[in-house]
Parts: sequence; C-alpha cells; structure tokens
Amino acid sequence: MVTFGTKMNDSLLEKSDESFHGPINLKKKIRITNNLTVSSLFVYANGFITFNQPFTLAYNSIPKKLPIDSIGMVFPFWSDINVLGNGDVYYRQITDEDSFNHIKRSINQPDFKPTWAFVATYYQVAPHTLAFGLNNTFQVILAAESNQSFYAIFIYENINWPELSTKQPVESGFNLDSDHYYALSQKELSSNSNCNVPGIYVFKLNKPITRVEPDSLISPSQTEGFN
Repeated sequence: MVTFGTKMNDSLLEKSDESFHGPINLKKKIRITNNLTVSSLFVYANGFITFNQPFTLAYNSIPKKLPIDSIGMVFPFWSDINVLGNGDVYYRQITDEDSFNHIKRSINQPDFKPTWAFVATYYQVAPHTLAFGLNNTFQVILAAESNQSFYAIFIYENINWPELSTKQPVESGFNLDSDHYYALSQKELSSNSNCNVPGIYVFKLNKPITRVEPDSLISPSQTEGFN
C-alpha cells in the first residue's frame, strides 16, 4: 500500500532521539487558509510535520489537545517514536507526473490537478518503550493545486501499536487554526477509512472543520513517564 516512499531516492531523517529536519523550502508558497500560507516544512521522527516553523512546545513526543495555538501541522501518527530502537523515516518533494497522477486517483477529485506534493514515510518505526518488538509503517502525503486545494492523505499499512503494553499516547489528524482541526479515532486505523479504501484517509485541509472523534486520543493518564 505504501507506494510513494523509495529508499533509493528519498532523504533519510537522522536517527537520533526527537530528531527532525527543516526547514524544507517549497519552490512556491501555498495558501491553505486565510491565516496560513506555507513556505516550508519540518519533518519530525515523532510522526508529524509542521508548517513554516519548528515545534517549540515542550515534549513534542506527547500529543496536545486540539486546537493548538500558533502552529500549523499534520500528524498521521503523533507519538513518542523511537527510531534509535527500530525503523526509519524517509521524505521527499514529489515532482514526477506519474506520482501526481497516482495522488489524483487517490484523492478521487476529477478537477484536482496537483502541482506540488510531499511525502514522508515512517517505515517499521518502534514505540518509545520498544514493547515486544512492535513496529508500525505509515505514510503522509501532502498535495496542492496552486492556492485552490490542499490535501493530506494518511496511509496506514501496518499499525501494531499502541496497545496497553506500550502505554503511549497517540493522535492522528491535523491542526491549522481554530477553524481547521481534526483528530481521528485510533481504533483500527489500518482497516478503517474515510474514502472507502481500508487504511487510507483523505482530508481537504482548506475546508473549515473542527472535529475530534471519539477515542481519538489515548487517555492522558497514560502519558506519565513519557517525555
């Protein structure tokens, strides 16, 4: 299912605790909302991407209650990921027409013609606890058509944690401003969907929405000791 990441052509995120890379400058600024125009990205090992600025709040391994002020971000699987223990994070800006066409088919919007895209692939990444050798593989794709439409696609291939053995909080969704945020339920991410394809979720980020689904965040009581 994860088809956009290729180990030969993608950049590899540094393998260190709390690692991130950025700014990754876009060739052209893209307006998502009235309050957010994206000019650069920051990719984090802890399962999220921020727009224009790094994440400066304390403990970026612990998801925050939405909405989060003053930062735009997408988070397919925001948690305390341990790339030192296992797994890799790959990323690249997409420029080839075959990938653009694949994205267009995935979004299933006939009038959408992407002119820019970015992919980050989290391959066999482990939880902070390294519990029982559990690993996850998932991907986030960002795609834009100038300033008309901006989409995020979450692809979950294998989600083997969290479970009670890891005791780690996880959040999936996006946060742009007080009118644009969403948190997915964590139940069976790799088999559920919002587009009728198991394990795939498509969000139009420039469409106003404020929703936090039930069971979207593991109980904050489980966050003790993880920072």
